[in-house]
Amino acid sequence: MLSSRTISISLLLLLICCCTVVAQPRRPAPPNIKPGTIVDVDDWGEIKVGEFVEVTRQGWIKVRFENGEEKDFWAKDVRVSKTKKLKGKTAKGAGAIGALSGPRTWSDASGKFKIEASFVSLAGGKVELKKTDGSTVAVPLDKLSSADQDIARSLASGGGSGASGGDENPFEAAGASSGTGSTVAASQPEGAASDEPAVIQGNASDARLIDLTASEYRVPALEAKATPKLTDKGIALPNKKVDPRNHAAFREVFLETPGDYLFVDAYRNQMWCPIQSEPGPRKVPVRIERIDLANGKHVGSLEFPPIKEILAVDASGKLVIARSFHEITESSMALDLYRVTGSKVARVMQFQPAGNGGTFRGDSIIAASVVGTAHLLTSTSTGETVLWKLPEMSGVYRLSLGTACSPPALSADQKVMAVGTESGVYVLDPLTGQVLGKMEGDGASRDGQLAFDPSGTRLLHAHGSGVSIYDVSTGKLIRHAKTPVVFQERTPIGIISDRYVYAGNSLIDMELAIVLCKYSPSVVGGMTYYGGRLWALLVAQGDGALSQKGLAHFALPQPEAVAKTDGLTRESFLAVKPGEKVGLQLNLSFSSGEMEQIKQALVKTIQDNGWVYSDDSPVAVITSEVRNESRQATFRSFRGETQNVTLTDYFGSVQLKKGDKTVWQTGAAWHAPTTVFAKEGGAAEEVAKHKPDWKFFQGAKVPKEAIVYPEGGALCSATITAKGVETK
Repeated sequence: MLSSRTISISLLLLLICCCTVVAQPRRPAPPNIKPGTIVDVDDWGEIKVGEFVEVTRQGWIKVRFENGEEKDFWAKDVRVSKTKKLKGKTAKGAGAIGALSGPRTWSDASGKFKIEASFVSLAGGKVELKKTDGSTVAVPLDKLSSADQDIARSLASGGGSGASGGDENPFEAAGASSGTGSTVAASQPEGAASDEPAVIQGNASDARLIDLTASEYRVPALEAKATPKLTDKGIALPNKKVDPRNHAAFREVFLETPGDYLFVDAYRNQMWCPIQSEPGPRKVPVRIERIDLANGKHVGSLEFPPIKEILAVDASGKLVIARSFHEITESSMALDLYRVTGSKVARVMQFQPAGNGGTFRGDSIIAASVVGTAHLLTSTSTGETVLWKLPEMSGVYRLSLGTACSPPALSADQKVMAVGTESGVYVLDPLTGQVLGKMEGDGASRDGQLAFDPSGTRLLHAHGSGVSIYDVSTGKLIRHAKTPVVFQERTPIGIISDRYVYAGNSLIDMELAIVLCKYSPSVVGGMTYYGGRLWALLVAQGDGALSQKGLAHFALPQPEAVAKTDGLTRESFLAVKPGEKVGLQLNLSFSSGEMEQIKQALVKTIQDNGWVYSDDSPVAVITSEVRNESRQATFRSFRGETQNVTLTDYFGSVQLKKGDKTVWQTGAAWHAPTTVFAKEGGAAEEVAKHKPDWKFFQGAKVPKEAIVYPEGGALCSATITAKGVETK
């Protein structure tokens, strides 16, 4: 039965949603998708092909199908089609397909062979393609995939079909004008990249699923990484000098903005500093300024098309992995693979780890690493972690970590990998997926982060329950500190020593279990931790209001922050000290037997925490039960019969209070049901009756170390400027 209250609330929410949608401002059409572009649409689980019409005033994506029907969709349910076309010969559809006449990836019917080439002609049942090296090759039409056959026909004035068989590579260059006899390997990211690079959709269905169970801990000794040599001077980035009277050039330089991240190339001891051509989170070109951290010198620039973030670089420095933008939304559902040759950057592949369906599920990529020389490790927001073999992108193994996970972290020598799940932190062999052991302690949480120290002997885990340091050789928990720091996706973390760590843009004292200092740049720019130092990408105003970009850095722990802890101990921050008197107040309405069990359990908790139970104390554990105002509701059966019932919501809380200040609390709610299942002829009111669960109060675990954090959550705060660190 559905209560009239439920129906009323549903109608109210619907009205609010409708009002909200109408109030939204018009969103401009994305700059990289034009009306008539062929798109794939997830229409309630069915993938359809249509053409993009416009972005509506309410932010919907309007799509027209070949039967003339137009429908609106969420942006997350629409993506640019790479291989499909409309059957109808509409002018807009033909124009979109015509755009494919440039270099693109052509696939054979088996999917085993691919080639980067431009369409030339279709005649005599053969498609003539021009490869990126200038040579041509003739391919039987029926050897192409069905989608590519459609594209070839649409690009030609006529069509035909030929007959051939076997399992040979149809792109074998024996029929090419160059006569080289070379074979194009599937998805091989070699040579110059075209404007339309290969788009590879991941399929890990054949990859081996790893069962995260560990019977024993057998992690091998890890090879320590040498301490990097770092300059102790400030670093200025190259700055364009322009005449302020040249307004166009001046505006171009003036609009350049530091990116909101920094990337460390540990192989070459370099810092990669992103500079956007315009401010804000936009799809704009990005210039990467590379700095040698040993001497602070600029070693070159790399020009990238719009990317969200550099995620990884291989040991050779020639393969760069970046998070790319979705065609319509701002989410990152694909990786761009770039080949770097000197100062030249060429995109050779776009890879979608979650496949085509990932676009519709919203599987954002949160981590990627190059493992060894021939593997790529990816992790998505849904916890799907896969090792892929390069360059064919076949799945080797996969892990289903769940949404409450910490993405993989690799040791400096890449011998071991750590991942976090709700059940704990596991250590694996990154190339085989073999489980080597499980760390003791708490599990992961959403937005958790993991990091090995350079020596390979310690592992840092920053997550919702605080910060933990593990001994990698034994799997034992060395230290844990509960902190108020919020850890966001891909927040840099690092171990400074067994006492100090950097996490959540904060310096944390593990011994005192307190945040010593919170750091922020003087302007919006990226920050990271590397080599025992905190690095920040800044902009300082120079002569003529031109911006001078640079890297500021300093060693951690910062002496000014450490000085704040003089004379302090862990007990200094405890709300209730050992041996202190603590009382108990039970503001509940349960039976006498239930009340006695609640009292016994909470008194035992007080004593187990090292406190003294006493009714005469300003410190007390207080339990409360709040009964909300009762209301009348009507339940209606599917037959139309109605029954009027009285419903009541209840709320409960357990608090640790010191005077008027609440230092810890937990709560629960017991809401009246909106749907009940009663036997025929039964009374709905009897079924709808409910009351608070007394066992919630009995099982409340009052923490032994209830911390009273300083105002603002830290002992001090610091702003990083071009002139130094300003500590407050």
